[in-house]
Amino acid sequence: MKAAALALAARGFLVFPLTPRQKVPLPGSHGHLEATTDPATIARWWDQTPDANIGLRTGIESGVLVLDRDDRNGGEAGWELLEEEHGPVPYSLRARTGGGFHCYLRHPGPGRVKSLAIAPGVDLKAAGGYVVAPPSVHPSGAVYTWLDEGDSQLEDAPAWLLTEFAQSAADRLPLAEDVAVALPDTPARLLIVGKFLPEFERRILDPATCRNTQLTVFGWQCRCNRIPVRIALEFVPQLLAACARSPRGRVVPRNEAVRAIVSALRKRPGRPERAALQALIEAHDDATFEGRARMEWLELCALFLGRVLPEDEALAQLVEVNERQCIPPLDLAELLGEGKAAA
Repeated sequence: MKAAALALAARGFLVFPLTPRQKVPLPGSHGHLEATTDPATIARWWDQTPDANIGLRTGIESGVLVLDRDDRNGGEAGWELLEEEHGPVPYSLRARTGGGFHCYLRHPGPGRVKSLAIAPGVDLKAAGGYVVAPPSVHPSGAVYTWLDEGDSQLEDAPAWLLTEFAQSAADRLPLAEDVAVALPDTPARLLIVGKFLPEFERRILDPATCRNTQLTVFGWQCRCNRIPVRIALEFVPQLLAACARSPRGRVVPRNEAVRAIVSALRKRPGRPERAALQALIEAHDDATFEGRARMEWLELCALFLGRVLPEDEALAQLVEVNERQCIPPLDLAELLGEGKAAA
């Protein structure tokens, strides 16, 4: 798998490891957000998990779109409908999957294209998405394989694909960068549904409340609790519905609501809720971190340990976490010095 991943990266594809014989990222990783062409990083990933499947990021960041046809769910008929309406899809580079095939197409830019179902049994993998690349192993045991690889090349996506499914300005997400250590999707949604959304709906009914301010507060709550940007923006329709019930009367346009939320999602995150902190620690306890994620992780661990352990024990465990989970470990001398000075 390592050789195949390195070969894909050499061709310019952004790759990352998936769980062996599965379509999901390795536990504790950041999935497609970590996708890279760097040979050293890729070699290290597959040295650690030699049988990891290969994920390939899609969208403008990677310069590739993929049409995913699943013949078990009507993909053959859906493909015919697409070609009847728009003309033939370029053959381009194709790969056999567990139930159909992937058609890889070059995304020449500019603009982002949404990931979504575009016909019965046919999905478009684009912004925020990824596919499983050959020679990965499907959960059924089938092996992903290239079709006519020697005779085919990556071709440009047809114009209709780029224009019909382009993201609107209000839906684009290069507006705010995700936190490096994120709350998993399920607890993130539960926190929003169970606490942040009801609080927003209650506050918005006050005639003196500024709705844009409350939208910013919602964004800040999501940021502090390390909720991914895409999860926070999933709830825009519910937030707008609540705004429509406000006694203030004026309709809040969707793009205005997104801007208000994202203004907070751009900020450096603050202290998370206790339940979110517990979930973050449990979800990432076995992960390793690089780059800016190292400091984010140590800050979260310091908050957690400081709540449950005496100072000396918390400090000793933080040093151990730094050595075990941060690659390479951070130099904590300055941090420890500040702690002693404060004492």
